[in-house]
Amino acid sequence: MKLLEFPHSHYCEKARWAFDYKCLPFKAVAIMPGFHVITLRKFAPDTSVPVLLNDNEVVQGSSEIINYLEQ
Repeated sequence: MKLLEFPHSHYCEKARWAFDYKCLPFKAVAIMPGFHVITLRKFAPDTSVPVLLNDNEVVQGSSEIINYLEQ
C-alpha cells in the first residue's frame, strides 16, 4: 500500500498513526504541495491528501483511510 502525503500534514499523520496502530506495512510517498495537483488528478477525484493506493483501490481522506483499514 502507498500513502501519498505531505510529510507535515496533521491529516497525513493521522493516517500514518492508523497504519502503525494496525501494524500494517505501507510506503509513504511525499508529494510537493502545489504540484501535488498533477499527481493526485491521476488517481483521485479531489486534490486533498492523504491518498491511499492499494492495488486498484483509491481511498482519499484520513477518516476514509481509517475506515478502509478497519475493514
